[in-house]
Amino acid sequence: LISEDGDTCDMTMNVTDYVRHTPCDACQAFRQLPKLSRLFKDNIAYVLLGRLRQALNLPTLYGFMGLLPELKVLIMSYLDAPSLCVMARVCKELKTMTREPSLWRRLYLKTFGSYRDNSLSHNWYQVS
Repeated sequence: LISEDGDTCDMTMNVTDYVRHTPCDACQAFRQLPKLSRLFKDNIAYVLLGRLRQALNLPTLYGFMGLLPELKVLIMSYLDAPSLCVMARVCKELKTMTREPSLWRRLYLKTFGSYRDNSLSHNWYQVS
């Protein structure tokens, strides 16, 4: 929820959905962290970033650049290698996004078939 003055954001959630009360170790104390991260990002971070853009009199983002980063990467996953290289020249944000390992891994495997190490930790941008 965004306050009327636009300076604060509140998010209500059930803490027990994300934290166990009797953890054996720190790794087991937390659960559903991807869901918690997504909730925070969507309900607080992006809202505050939008308010900051308004306060700084920056233009509102529309079209492709106004999409969430995850959607931009999903759309980029349908592009071929030359198109990704062209997109990387548009701006710094897109250049960073076009270096996403999952994009180049998909392209490499689609073009050349399997590779001895298919993990995302591999630098697929350099292999491609």
